[in-house]
Amino acid sequence: MARQPTLKQMKYLCAVAQHQHFGRAAEASHVSQSTLSAGIQELEETLSASLIERNNRKVLLTALGEDVVARSQNILVDVEELISLCAAAGISMCRCWGAFFWKNALGGHSNNCSFRFTTAAG
Repeated sequence: MARQPTLKQMKYLCAVAQHQHFGRAAEASHVSQSTLSAGIQELEETLSASLIERNNRKVLLTALGEDVVARSQNILVDVEELISLCAAAGISMCRCWGAFFWKNALGGHSNNCSFRFTTAAG
C-alpha cells in the first residue's frame, strides 16, 4: 500500500501557510521547528511534489501547495466534525497505531487499544 499523507502532516502544512514562518508555525503546533520541517518534507515526499518554496527570508507556497492547503483544511474540518458526531452519538473513539477505530465497530472491546491490526504485509 502506498504511503498516504497523515493528519499531522496536513496540520503542519496548514500552520506554515497560516503563519508564513516555520518557527511560528512550530510554536503554534507545539513542536520543534525541526519536527515541523521534517513532517512537511515527509508530506512532500509522500506526494512527490514541492509544496513550499524555501529561502532565508520568506516561506511561499507553490501553486500546488496552496491547493493542498485548501484541501487539507477541508479534511481537518471533516475529521473534527466526525469526532464531534461520534461523541454526540456516544460512540467512543480511541487512537490506535495511527488510525481511529470505533469501539462499537470492534464488538465492544476495551477502550485501552491494546490490540493491533496486521495486514498481509505485516
